[in-house]
Amino acid sequence: MTRTFNLYKALLLVFIFIVQVNAATSKPKFKVIAFYTAKRDLAHISYVREANNWFPKIAAQYHFSYDTTSNWSNLNAKFLKDYQVVLFLDTRPELPEQRAAFQQYMENGGAWIGFHFSAFSLAGSTYSDNWNWYHHQFLGSGSYVSNTWRPTPAILKLEKQNSPMTLHLPATFKSAANEWYRWENDLRNNPDIDILLSIDSSSFPLGTGPKAHEIWHNGYYPVVWTNKKYNMMYVNMGHNDIDYENKTNKELSFTFANETQNKLLIDALLQLGQSRKIKAPKVTLDEYFNHETRMMNNKPERFHYTWEDKKNTGFSIWGDIFKKQGARLDAMDSKPTAALLKGTSVYIIVDPDTKKENPSPNYIQPEDVLEIANWVKAGGVLVMMANDSANVELPHFNLLAQKFGMHFNNDLQLHVIDDNHFYDGAIEIKNHPIFKTTKKVFLKDVCSISTSANAVACLRASNGATIAATAKYGKGTVFAVGDPWLYNEYVNGRLPLEYENDKAAEDLAKWLLSRSN
Repeated sequence: MTRTFNLYKALLLVFIFIVQVNAATSKPKFKVIAFYTAKRDLAHISYVREANNWFPKIAAQYHFSYDTTSNWSNLNAKFLKDYQVVLFLDTRPELPEQRAAFQQYMENGGAWIGFHFSAFSLAGSTYSDNWNWYHHQFLGSGSYVSNTWRPTPAILKLEKQNSPMTLHLPATFKSAANEWYRWENDLRNNPDIDILLSIDSSSFPLGTGPKAHEIWHNGYYPVVWTNKKYNMMYVNMGHNDIDYENKTNKELSFTFANETQNKLLIDALLQLGQSRKIKAPKVTLDEYFNHETRMMNNKPERFHYTWEDKKNTGFSIWGDIFKKQGARLDAMDSKPTAALLKGTSVYIIVDPDTKKENPSPNYIQPEDVLEIANWVKAGGVLVMMANDSANVELPHFNLLAQKFGMHFNNDLQLHVIDDNHFYDGAIEIKNHPIFKTTKKVFLKDVCSISTSANAVACLRASNGATIAATAKYGKGTVFAVGDPWLYNEYVNGRLPLEYENDKAAEDLAKWLLSRSN
C-alpha cells in the first residue's frame, strides 16, 4: 500500500511539474502591439497586410505575443501598460492626448519600432511638421524632403557592428524593394543617434524616375537608426511596389521576402521586448506662451529662448547643463494640460509674448493657471522667468505668479547702461542654499518681485528689491526671477570673470532637479 501511494505521489509530482513547465513556456516573453491606418496609399496598405501576416508567425516562433489595432485612441496609458513594444506600421498619432501618451510611454522605458511612413512629416501636407518632440528629438530626422521612385532594392551598409540589433547582418546586403526617404536633418551630427544602416554608394544611381529628382546619384542616406535616450528603432523600409502604371494595382514586391533584412527586425524585437531604460527627469521649456518666430528660407522659424538656439538668444548652454545632470530636454508648443505636463519634472516659462513680439500672443488664462498649479501641487517644479516690464507681458503672467504668492512688478531694477557698468547689475551671494558654488552674479534690466504667503526672496539687489523668489506649493516648488537671465549671452564667458553666471546656471539646474519627485 505504501509503495502504491508513493508511486501515485511521484506521478502527481511529475504531472504538476509538466503543467508548470507548459504554463511557463506558453506565457509570452513580451507583448507587442502594432498600430496602423492602412488607408489611401496601396503600397502602404500592402505592407501593413504583409506585416500583419508575418509578425504573428515570428511571434509564435520566438514566444512573444503580437496584437494589432487601427484604433489610435488605444494609444493611452491604460492600454499601453500591457505592452512592452509598440509598432507604428505606417502612420503616426495625430491627437494631442495620443501623442502625449506615446511620449510618456517612451520616457517611462517602453520600446518602439517605426516603419517608413511613420516618420513622415511635411509642412502643408496631411501629416504636417507639428510634433517637435517626435520628429526632431525622438527620431531626430526632422521633416521629409524627397524620395526615390520607383521602389527599388538598395545595397545597405552596416554602420554599427556591435549593436545587438545588427548581430546577424553582413557588412553589406541587398534590401527589399523600397521607396527611400531623404530627411531635413543630418543624423550624423546628432550625438543621440546611432545609425545602424545606410545606403551604400554602390547602390547609385538609385531609383528609376521618370523625374530626375527621383533618381539619386550620390549622397549619404541613413535608413535604420536608434536613439540612445530611448528603446527605439526606426526602419525606412515599408513600401511595397505596386503596378500603378498599368493600373492593375498588382503587388510587385514584398518587404518580408528578404530574409537578411528580416534578421534585423527579429533581433530588434527580441532586444527591445526584454529591455527597459531607466527613466531620466524631463525638463520642459515652454514654447507656447513664448512663441517668437522669424522668416528663414521663406518659412517661419522659432527663435529666442529655445533649447536649439546656440546664439546669444538661446538656452542651449543651460540645456547642456541639464543634460550633464542626467536630465532630458523637451519643449511644449501647446497649451499646457495635465496630459502634456505628465512626466515633466521641471517646467520653464520664459518671457511670455507681448503683441510687439508676437501679433497673436498666447496669453496665460485662468484655465492654464489651474492646470499648472495642479501639476505643481502634485510635485512638479515650475520656473517663471520674466523680464523688465517693457519686454514682457506681465498682467497675464501675474495670474500664474499670484497663485504662488508672487507678483512681478512693473519696474526696472539693476539697470545697466553699457559694458563699462557691469557693477550696476551685480548681486553678491554668500552661503546660499541654491547657489552653493556661486559668489557673484550679473543680471541686467529686470523687474522685481513682491512676495506674500509662502513665497520668500532668494536673491536681492543692493537696494533690497527682490530679484528672485521661491515658494513651496503642495508637493511642488516654484522658482521665479525677474529676467530670462541664464540664456547664452550671459553664461557663455562674455562677462568679466568675477561674475559667475555659469556656476549659477549649474547650481540652479542641480537644485531644480533635486526638488523634483
